[in-house]
Amino acid sequence: NLEDQVESLQSSTAAVMATLQEKDESIASMQENMEVARKQINEQDERITNLTTQSKHGQEKLSHYKQLMSKAKANIDASEVKNRELSEALKAAHLQVSKMQNQIRELEVAPQADAIRTAGGVLMTVEDVASEEWCLVAQEAGGAGKWWRRRELPDAIRGAAPLSLQKRHAADLE
Repeated sequence: NLEDQVESLQSSTAAVMATLQEKDESIASMQENMEVARKQINEQDERITNLTTQSKHGQEKLSHYKQLMSKAKANIDASEVKNRELSEALKAAHLQVSKMQNQIRELEVAPQADAIRTAGGVLMTVEDVASEEWCLVAQEAGGAGKWWRRRELPDAIRGAAPLSLQKRHAADLE
């Protein structure tokens, strides 16, 4: 009987040892699975950290871009205001120059009839949009001609000046 009990005990011990070995293998497999899961978690954590960093850099770049665009818009607005101011100043200056030229022209006196004849007389006459007649009078020494209102020329020249191009053209059409 003792032998049976020893044999039964050995058999039970072998069964327990086999079960323990199976449990050890199962624990080892679970530990390997846990290690793989930890590596995956660490990789995911790294990806999340990288994405967070990239997102932060992207937000910084976006913020910087918005600041630059805001400054650019402010500069454009300031330039447009300055351009309007300069344009208005330029128009005012042109108007003033035009007024001064008219004042100078009013102070100028047409040359004498003899001087006009000697230089070559009235080369042509035209009418402006207000039907004012202008005569191109030759200048001495081959200089460019000078425009004078017909009414500013001496009577002798005024009467001898050719018809305006517009009146000659109208006459040709008749």
